[in-house]
Amino acid sequence: MGLFNLVSGQVTCPRCGNAVDAEVETRLGYAHQASLRVGERYPWNHPAMPPRRPEGGNAVGDGYCVCPACGKDFFVNVVVETDVIRTLEHDATRPGVIPDG
Repeated sequence: MGLFNLVSGQVTCPRCGNAVDAEVETRLGYAHQASLRVGERYPWNHPAMPPRRPEGGNAVGDGYCVCPACGKDFFVNVVVETDVIRTLEHDATRPGVIPDG
């Protein structure tokens, strides 16, 4: 199992339609089990590492979560602008893994 960061925030579950406060796993930037929230600065790298900050501090990273309301999973885009986590968006191009039913 690899390291990831957890980003918490509001997202609408595409499986049940509920707006939920979800925890999204992402490996964007420096993945070191950080617990973050939408609106916080994103850690691009460890202070002892060479800089890995994307230009302008802007990036969209892959994320994965399980809906706390229905227990089904879906993929998420973690949107970071000027070094701040701005939003979590359902990635409609990738289906969940947990089967319906």
